[in-house]
Amino acid sequence: MSSTPSCAAPALLRAWREKHQLSQAAAAERVGVRQNTWSDWEHDRKKPQIDQALALARECGVAVAEWETPKRKRAARRAA
Repeated sequence: MSSTPSCAAPALLRAWREKHQLSQAAAAERVGVRQNTWSDWEHDRKKPQIDQALALARECGVAVAEWETPKRKRAARRAA
């Protein structure tokens, strides 16, 4: 696991997948990625690329902003 604080998206992905009674492989297919990629997202090992995050937003309703960690959000506010 990474040392950065977790974001909300992994739990939202799992909840969406379970609500729709999908395996990780079936959920991954719906957004055009491999099962191991979905698993990495769901277990917060990796973050999606922007095109993948947009596909997740369309298919699963997980907003792109949900992938931001609290540390990244603070840095973005300071930069603005």
